Amino acid sequence: MLSAGTVGGIVAAAVAEVRARPDVPAAELETGPAPDGITTETWRRHVSVGRDAITQQRAAQLGIGALALEVVPAYVSDRQAEDSGLARLANDIGITTAEILACRRYAISGDVLAMDGW
Repeated sequence: MLSAGTVGGIVAAAVAEVRARPDVPAAELETGPAPDGITTETWRRHVSVGRDAITQQRAAQLGIGALALEVVPAYVSDRQAEDSGLARLANDIGITTAEILACRRYAISGDVLAMDGW
């Protein structure tokens, strides 16, 4: 096992070697079309749109969870929350009881893994 100082020295030497070689051009992404005709910029736009959609979905789920917490406080168990009105709220907003309980857990914990299976 190498010590942290040894690893740091190896990395510093590698960085110095790369900086000292102006004959090696910097890596650039291909901007031409891929074999299927889609360009790199098109893929970047698709990824950006996908990330924005996920961000909006998470914000909506957190909002639903906050609404569920207004109806049934966090100290109430999932089973009791389901029995005390969350099932009716879920039905009113068009989602399942399991989904509203997942949103509630997400709002309580702040952990997106609570939404697993949504």
